[in-house]
Amino acid sequence: MPHRLADNTGALAGTLRFAGSPPRPGVLRVYKERTFCGSSVPDQSLVVGHEGGLKNVVVTLSGAGLEGHARPPGAIQLDNVGCRFAPHVQAAQVGSTLLLLNSDPILHDAHARLGPRTVFNDGLPWWRRVMRTLDRPGLLKIICELHHAWMSAYIVVSPNPFFAVTDSRGRYVIEDIPPGAYEARFWHERLGETSRRVVVKAGEERQMDVLLPP
Repeated sequence: MPHRLADNTGALAGTLRFAGSPPRPGVLRVYKERTFCGSSVPDQSLVVGHEGGLKNVVVTLSGAGLEGHARPPGAIQLDNVGCRFAPHVQAAQVGSTLLLLNSDPILHDAHARLGPRTVFNDGLPWWRRVMRTLDRPGLLKIICELHHAWMSAYIVVSPNPFFAVTDSRGRYVIEDIPPGAYEARFWHERLGETSRRVVVKAGEERQMDVLLPP
């Protein structure tokens, strides 16, 4: 369905799909705190939904025309729920704040790395709340090192506010884009990254559907 557009901006929308037969939902083995966590948790690294739609693909835009279009920093949070990080994949603009919390009655931690560099490493008993600022662009991988090796989460930190994360049907939309030619990047935890050139026109919604190979 077309989205409402300002006269001087455009939008990019579409669906990311899995190229091939959808795999069966996987599970990850739990080998600590099983009284609370159970013997396994759902594997969120490849979630294929209706008509092959891929959940948790991060779509970002880059290009000279986006410089100077930063917005006020936002706020996101990362919780521990049922021995999993929630949400598993998200995106935020540089300068945004990240609230770390733990809704489980057991101890977790959140160790975030940007490449080989540790960005933060915070212990999270159930009562603790930690606020961090995402001050560098890039892909943050977050794990729990308290022998909960099945737990992981990702945050794509973008230098601009033009990004989206696909929903359970693989759909995304990025609105209020200044007209211009850009590179659209599509990142997935297991399927890697691909990119497309895209021209955004004022008052128009550009449709771009992408198949990601297994």
